[in-house]
Amino acid sequence: MNLLIHTPFFHPQVGGVENFTHGLASELARRGVCLRVVAETPLAGQSEPERSYQVIRPPYDRNAILDGVDALLAIGPSTKLLGTARRMGVPYVLKHAAPAGACPIGIGWRNGASCDYSALKCLGCRVSGQSIAANIRSIARFHRLRRGMKHAAQNIYNSTYMAGRTPWCPGVVIPNFNDTGVFDANHETAPEPVFLFVGRLVSIKGVDIAIRGFAAARRRGLTHRFRVVGDGPYRSSLEQLAADEGVADAVEFLGVRRGTELARLYQSAAALLFPSQWEEPFGIVMAEAMGCGCPVIASGHGSCPEVVGETGLLVNPPGDPAAWSNAMLQLATDQSHRNNLGKLAFDRAARLFSLKAVCDQYLELLKSATDRRAH
Repeated sequence: MNLLIHTPFFHPQVGGVENFTHGLASELARRGVCLRVVAETPLAGQSEPERSYQVIRPPYDRNAILDGVDALLAIGPSTKLLGTARRMGVPYVLKHAAPAGACPIGIGWRNGASCDYSALKCLGCRVSGQSIAANIRSIARFHRLRRGMKHAAQNIYNSTYMAGRTPWCPGVVIPNFNDTGVFDANHETAPEPVFLFVGRLVSIKGVDIAIRGFAAARRRGLTHRFRVVGDGPYRSSLEQLAADEGVADAVEFLGVRRGTELARLYQSAAALLFPSQWEEPFGIVMAEAMGCGCPVIASGHGSCPEVVGETGLLVNPPGDPAAWSNAMLQLATDQSHRNNLGKLAFDRAARLFSLKAVCDQYLELLKSATDRRAH
């Protein structure tokens, strides 16, 4: 198989899409798939690291890079190569990392709020903090993507929740994976009385709700601490909120942590808090924590219930600090329950979210697309 993977986000940027693309490409190459990755992200003066696959960056000729390709995997999904692929008869598979095919701005829904997608509402949408000009570009991309979805050999959704948001375009559900070589359960690490948040410090992630819930739990006798891992434009306001709530001495802002350092934080945490206020399409940090044997307390909407399953606690309504306070106290005061959830979380992550399990499904699907083309 001669495979081309196209992604709008890649190294040197760091995030879920970047890690997913590199992990999948590395595993497919290890299994003997001939592939190249077309990345729209500029190197910004950095050198290209050595990899087991070739990386192509702009400028490039679209016809030339698609010549002789058996299948195109568009991650994101990006729409840039879809028209050329259709003209050249190259089958393509779209991997949806966000609800871009259901929401013109690509951010989705917040706490169950419906959206009528009127032109004025989309132009003025501020959920993702975009400018009007950026919203115009997103809306144009939305229409290109909807057309591309109809002609795809297959659409891949991160979760059943995501697939349900685009009922007009059926597809298959393949979850994201975590790096089980890094995020595993080190049972020599004893959990500390600490709750953990990992993610971008932006409004939709709900860290402010978690801090308010944590402060309420401390007033009710909780002795745990709260570690916040990540960075973003809301960091200073969150630090001020912790001070205003009287818990500045119990909330640690650690900045960005990655790899084994992040894995140790998962392994030593009593639970991961995932208070997202938008309806997450997957939430890879939940799978990472579960792979480390760390139970998750998550918002009870979006894909969270199907990722966590019966291995953690779900909070409803997600925007209620009192509900988060109750969940933290429940897990903090029942160590036996916490230990049992941690074991269940590890087993679920190993079964559903390992790189091997996910790559098996991608390889089968891509082979099916190329077989149909040959036929």
